[in-house]
Amino acid sequence: MSKAYQGKTCVYCALEGASETGDHVIARSFFPIDQRANLPKVPACLKCNGAKSELETYLSSVMPFGGRHPLSADILNHLVPKRLAKNKRIHRELAQSFTDRARIGPDGSVQLRKTISVEADKIEQLYRLIVHGLCWSEWKLLLPPSESEVRVGFLNSRGERMLSSLIGMRAKRRCQGILGGGLFQYEGVQAIDNDTITIWRMSLYGVQFMDADQSIDTTIACYGSSAPIGKALPINSD
Repeated sequence: MSKAYQGKTCVYCALEGASETGDHVIARSFFPIDQRANLPKVPACLKCNGAKSELETYLSSVMPFGGRHPLSADILNHLVPKRLAKNKRIHRELAQSFTDRARIGPDGSVQLRKTISVEADKIEQLYRLIVHGLCWSEWKLLLPPSESEVRVGFLNSRGERMLSSLIGMRAKRRCQGILGGGLFQYEGVQAIDNDTITIWRMSLYGVQFMDADQSIDTTIACYGSSAPIGKALPINSD
């Protein structure tokens, strides 16, 4: 491993001199093998790297089921079966959570969609870490957990419009990225008068989420209040 990531401040916990490895902000496991080049990396301690890896193991096995990006089918067909074969617990939980859920379509008709349950708290935890990583990789901005709070929200169409308005306002710095052929996309802005205030919009596989009242949440944003645990992931059957 490159010494460039050793003995640095861990981007996730902000412990000085604790980094022992370089961590991919968005794990390589989320992408097909031929789409893993040029992923951002940051210094991380082994404890934070291990905790993040556990979240990535779960979500890289679950999220592809709801993927709407064309490349997500390759992951679902070729990578996910191997992962589930190695992790019987995740495989069992997914199999038990398959169900049909109704929602009202644009024309007012009732539509049934196959879904699986996904642990939303794990999505929130991972996206908080991704925000820490992107703040550092894009702007060399460190967000010590003891001095900052990252909130993650799942936005419906109204929330998406509000977020777009906020992201469109004047900002000190902006960034955006398209990784893995578009499987992961992000956009971030930094407040003019306070470097530590940032707003992010992210999309992984183009996944949509269905909450308890059958409304569809289209965007994950690092802004606003936390989402409830236990969202459902509509399975893309298009």
